[in-house]
Amino acid sequence: FLKYKETRAGKIFRFIISIIAVCLPFLGSDLSTSRFLLRFAFYIMILQFIFPTKIVIQGLRKKESQAITFILCFVPIYVMMIVQVIYRLILNKSPMMIFLSIGWLIVIFLFLGLLIINFVNISFKVEYMNKNLEHLVEERTEALEKEKERAVKEIELASFVQQSFFKLDTSNITNWDLSYYSKPMAGVSGDLYLAFKSNNTLEGLGIFDISGHGMAAGLVGMLAK
Repeated sequence: FLKYKETRAGKIFRFIISIIAVCLPFLGSDLSTSRFLLRFAFYIMILQFIFPTKIVIQGLRKKESQAITFILCFVPIYVMMIVQVIYRLILNKSPMMIFLSIGWLIVIFLFLGLLIINFVNISFKVEYMNKNLEHLVEERTEALEKEKERAVKEIELASFVQQSFFKLDTSNITNWDLSYYSKPMAGVSGDLYLAFKSNNTLEGLGIFDISGHGMAAGLVGMLAK
């Protein structure tokens, strides 16, 4: 509920506390001793409140709304504990554990109410998505098509600029008939071809393959030329 991942050491420690609290009343040799030990078992279980208190404090520092909701849901048990203290210290009467039981029941019902509210909200969202799914898909598809058209136009422009930049003039070369054909696989090429000329004399040819693909390789090829 508070989106907190407990450590393994914390789980083991809380498990040991629970085992001690459960086993303690059974160590009594008679009913009065078991009742006395049962009271200590309740006090030991109070140590469990250290862990949620720590988690709630962390949630409050992060300003999470779940932490505030958690505190409000546990108000009944805190009230019943205060009643127990009043019974014991002010009225000088034995604590009535039935009050704690009632407090826990109220807390459980409050959290059940939260689960029901969350379930209803999720069901409303699912129903809305089912009714408007076709419309949402059309909107997303239209947006993707526009983005695709823009990308294709940019690639076509980049390809035109690259082909113009790499174009070779072979008409004035003597003693050689030179022609070439280049068609990039993905619009922009990572290949580079060069003809080295001195006046009308062909001195060499170069074909290079730039590492990588797409716009980055094409840019490196143009920089290399």
